Amino acid sequence: MISLSGTSISDSHAHACPDIGPDCNDTSRPEPLPYRHELRIIPADLSATVAVGLRQNLGVEVYLPLRIIRSRIDFTTPTGAPYDPASDGVSDLHHHNKTYARISDPRLLLILGHESADWGFSTRLGFTIPLGRTEENPFELGGQGAEHQHFQWGTGVVSPVVGLGLNRFMGSVSISVTALAQISAGRNNHGYKAGHIYNGAALARLISQPLGLSWQAGLSVYHETREDWSNSQVTGEGNLGRTDILASVHISRALGPGAVNLSLSIPISLNTVGSQLSYPALVGVSFSGAFVEN
Repeated sequence: MISLSGTSISDSHAHACPDIGPDCNDTSRPEPLPYRHELRIIPADLSATVAVGLRQNLGVEVYLPLRIIRSRIDFTTPTGAPYDPASDGVSDLHHHNKTYARISDPRLLLILGHESADWGFSTRLGFTIPLGRTEENPFELGGQGAEHQHFQWGTGVVSPVVGLGLNRFMGSVSISVTALAQISAGRNNHGYKAGHIYNGAALARLISQPLGLSWQAGLSVYHETREDWSNSQVTGEGNLGRTDILASVHISRALGPGAVNLSLSIPISLNTVGSQLSYPALVGVSFSGAFVEN
């Protein structure tokens, strides 16, 4: 399966001393004036998932992700007029007008499953492979007046993954409940320890034979615990933990041995700790196919 999902994020916040950084401590000049950050980020995930059956009720799944982030920043005065921090000798250390495309941590899972006419059950056990780039401690670099990056492309360590799935089949209608947990196993070589990630979803599916469409709707929950850095306190700009609840709709259309799927997920509750980015919706498209060896 090939999937592409993404969203668009906008954030506006004030920036003043002491958060501006070391420029606030320069006694040879007046204290920098407050100004505003107008931040726009478009994150997207392009991924390939390959599942291979090894024997009856046993298979292996490989998940290969590529993360794309487009970041744009404008600065304004408190009244909304355009502003260039460099004109006052102020260095913005972590906002960049850049587009990144980098590999995230792949995932290798063993799948154990069983399916009957009425029920289906699956278990996933595996781990992540630390191929995603990790950045140096942004809080220490910021305190030193050096440019830094808050985006992390991986965890830097092998992390265990476990998942469960349950399906109830009732003719053209089915109900599925899934859960997946990625447990942060420790710190990487930069002293970074990612938060644990928990995903859960409950979906009802209806197959409409005349139109050849499959409709799914339900709720999903995403929970991430706080990140942690050795010898450094995570401030309001870091990930201090969040819980997102989303309502989602998926529409699939069979195409030969495969299918195309469109999805829309809208957050109905965003419970974040500290100052974290929110998003209006997640949209996605995926293509899947099945190959059977005779």
